[in-house]
Amino acid sequence: MDLIGAVLRLVVALPLTILLIYVCLHFLAAAKPVGWTGKRRMRVIEQLPLGGKSRISLVRVGDAYYLLGHGENGTTLLKEFQDLPEAFEWTPIQGGFPERLSIKPFLHFLRRTAKRSGEGLGRPPGE
Repeated sequence: MDLIGAVLRLVVALPLTILLIYVCLHFLAAAKPVGWTGKRRMRVIEQLPLGGKSRISLVRVGDAYYLLGHGENGTTLLKEFQDLPEAFEWTPIQGGFPERLSIKPFLHFLRRTAKRSGEGLGRPPGE
């Protein structure tokens, strides 16, 4: 008799629990935070992993662009741009990725922007 009662409780409680979870998720997904307009002011344009836990990101905030460096010690502003930096194309060779990837275009871009702003590579802006 105890087995039949346990199965009956399971048959009743399981659908009710699933229904409750569905209703909660439905209403939570429909709720928007206060002041949410649906438009975003910040957007990640591109990210480039550098290895391990470090990467660089190009982020747009309003009309300005920021190059950010991320690592184990936090996030650092590397450079601020008023216009989007020019992109360079990289296409893999047929049959997969090349064995050695050239970073010369990226280094050229960094050196050129560092010369323009008068800041050297590796130093935070403003120092």
